[in-house]
Amino acid sequence: SSYSFRVTTGGQTIDYGGLVVSDGGATVTNDGMTIASTTANKDVLKVTSSSTGFTQSALNLIATSTSYTAYNLIEAGTASTNKFTVRGDGLTTIASGGLIVTTGGATFTAGGVMVTSGGATVNAGGLKVNAGGLKVREGGVTIEDSTDNATVLKVLSDYSGAYKNGTTLLVEANGAATGNRHKFYLFKARYDADGTPTSVFSITSEPKTQVDSGGLTVVGGQTISSGGLNVSAGGLRVSAGGVTVYGDVNIPAEQLNSNGVTSTGTITGTSTVMAGSITAS
Repeated sequence: SSYSFRVTTGGQTIDYGGLVVSDGGATVTNDGMTIASTTANKDVLKVTSSSTGFTQSALNLIATSTSYTAYNLIEAGTASTNKFTVRGDGLTTIASGGLIVTTGGATFTAGGVMVTSGGATVNAGGLKVNAGGLKVREGGVTIEDSTDNATVLKVLSDYSGAYKNGTTLLVEANGAATGNRHKFYLFKARYDADGTPTSVFSITSEPKTQVDSGGLTVVGGQTISSGGLNVSAGGLRVSAGGVTVYGDVNIPAEQLNSNGVTSTGTITGTSTVMAGSITAS
């Protein structure tokens, strides 16, 4: 074979003018290639494809070793610190500086996203989960909104079929009923949270449902299956419909003497048994 230029020993040094390969390319078989530059305003390595019909790779990095985790395909950094690496199995590590995606977003087809520290912040666009749901293991969830007339939390089941045995909102605690001594709250509603928080409604582990202020308005009636009705203050007033009792009405003597029984309508019964007297004015 004939050669226009061949170095068999000692290498070759070009002190000035550089090297231009117009055709045929350049192949380094062994020992790799090192490109160094002391110029402050020049690219050290620039790869350009000038063909308008280019369909291949401007930079193609290939390693034949199957020990994929033992080497890096790309290693970039300063003289003392790696900033960016791509391992042989594709694992990409950004050691500092972070990642900015200006447009197009990011799509993960497998493996998901894991944040080991620093959390995740969404400054615009919100967060949407199309499948798989959302689970927070520790730290709880705080939802805040400073917008006027906004619904801060909305829970919707948009299944349009026969919704059977489902629960739109389920609040659970692994703890057992505690009684009053060590109670905790399953649910608590308050207002004036940034001033003097005032409780309106709560459900405790006693278990007890408590209306702390504002009273209770019920449309459709109320059924008490056990325990009866205990009014500790304010008495009982029925504005319409009267009171029908399918049993005895017992009024302790001390209550009868101090508060009496007042009715603007008729008191009707089949029999009356009294241990004391009746006084009418």
